[in-house]
Amino acid sequence: MTKKNTLEAQDPREIRAMFDAIAPRYDFLNRLLSFGLHRGWRRRAVSYLAEKRGGLMLDIAAGSGDVSFELLSLD
Repeated sequence: MTKKNTLEAQDPREIRAMFDAIAPRYDFLNRLLSFGLHRGWRRRAVSYLAEKRGGLMLDIAAGSGDVSFELLSLD
């Protein structure tokens, strides 16, 4: 018998409730815990995609959409 991954063993409704509880504070906590450095990290990550300017890009698991919005600035 194998032990299931903790997330696999949980009810999907519990997982959704957990993320729903985190979501309203996620951006605030990201700013707070990174001391605002996350903005530079995001800009730097997106800058690596500048050569793909004008192409199609997909931000998987976009969360707050911050990376997607930063990608739009490449146009």
